[in-house]
Amino acid sequence: MLDPEHAALRAYAERGGALMMMLDPRANTDVAPLLAEWGVKVGEDVVVDLVGGMVGTPTTPFAKDYGPHPITDELRGFTVYEFARSLTITAEAAGAFQSLVRTGEDSWAEVDLARLEKAGEVGFDPEDSRGPITMAVAGTLSLTAADDSEEGAPAAPARIVVVGDADFASNQLIGAYVNRDFFLNSVNWLLGDVESISIRPKTGVASRLQLTTDDFLALRYASLFVLPETVAVLGVIAWWRRRRAPGR
Repeated sequence: MLDPEHAALRAYAERGGALMMMLDPRANTDVAPLLAEWGVKVGEDVVVDLVGGMVGTPTTPFAKDYGPHPITDELRGFTVYEFARSLTITAEAAGAFQSLVRTGEDSWAEVDLARLEKAGEVGFDPEDSRGPITMAVAGTLSLTAADDSEEGAPAAPARIVVVGDADFASNQLIGAYVNRDFFLNSVNWLLGDVESISIRPKTGVASRLQLTTDDFLALRYASLFVLPETVAVLGVIAWWRRRRAPGR
């Protein structure tokens, strides 16, 4: 962002604004220094989970370990993320920020992004961070604006939510598991609407089966010829065995 945009963002937070930042790995953004100043370190890595990740896609981790916070207190199911990065709360901000979402103990934060992108390979190395890995945090900060009075009166508290992934709220994943609840709960908490934080009823989603021409022909031949003939053969075998049974 440009310097005036950075200044506007900082001033908004200092006036008690509500911010939700969703930062994918290698996102083309420069807000990490500001978050580090506030007490959240954004990792230059990718969260990998060979056990708790999607089958065949270890960079799509599932999470069910939620920290105590109004956003996550009522969450009971999994949230799923795609290509997420780690977040770390600094010691100075431990009282202001809380961890919202953590992965399992078998996960880690992979820092060798070049190997992952070129070869599609992952493996735990000494420089990687062993799980549980925090992927989302929330905090309330009392910031002091530069143009405040000489007494340094703090501005209204700012509410901040940071998630190391933006795909969890995309059209593709927003309806998966409790992703929608986590996202909407975060927005409601940022707005101070705690009463609206809840678990919403699931809505039915129509399933679609995508078939190629060859798949369709194979399915049609199987339903018209293979399945009827198989049933007929099994019927003949059953009739023959009963006819040959003792006492018949």
